[in-house]
Amino acid sequence: MEYGKVIRFMRLSKRLKQTEVSKMIGVSNSTLAHYESEYRAITLENLIRIADACGYEILIKDKEKSKIYRFDDINVDYDIRVTK
Repeated sequence: MEYGKVIRFMRLSKRLKQTEVSKMIGVSNSTLAHYESEYRAITLENLIRIADACGYEILIKDKEKSKIYRFDDINVDYDIRVTK
């Protein structure tokens, strides 16, 4: 998936140190290092927090409609049905 490269790009493009970003998002420096090396899986919540701390925004693009959605604009009620 290479999310580690994306995290590292966002951080370095703003000339931020791992210690600075980790403090901004409330995780340890080693956790952020593990995200960047992909040694540890990252939650979507933490990816969004890192992007925000670095001045970026994570968007969702509908490939068929070429429509872009912001996470703040998505309001979905989930109807989960279990079928047997």
